[in-house]
Amino acid sequence: MTIVNIKRETGHYMMDINGHAGYADPGIDIVCSAVSILSYTFIQTLQNLEEQGKIYMFYTNIKEGNVQIEFRYSDNNVQSVIDTIENGYSLIENQYGEYVRVIGGK
Repeated sequence: MTIVNIKRETGHYMMDINGHAGYADPGIDIVCSAVSILSYTFIQTLQNLEEQGKIYMFYTNIKEGNVQIEFRYSDNNVQSVIDTIENGYSLIENQYGEYVRVIGGK
């Protein structure tokens, strides 16, 4: 199972994604693929926001089966990015709840 653990505080955001979904064999697991592409999209978007000076203390750690993201932000527009990505993880959980669990968030 993949666990998406989200911690929010005012202006501070942390996400830890851990584990393989186990929906199918590695390399053909559509649930893992969905979680992975959403994670990479989030990281790329955060890198873009960092270049624009909208987030600070950007940290990512990516390993097989684990992604960690942490940053501080002050720009209100960043909240819509966070909400969109969290909605994506929730949609995956709603469809594949045996394989993905989201903890925290909104």
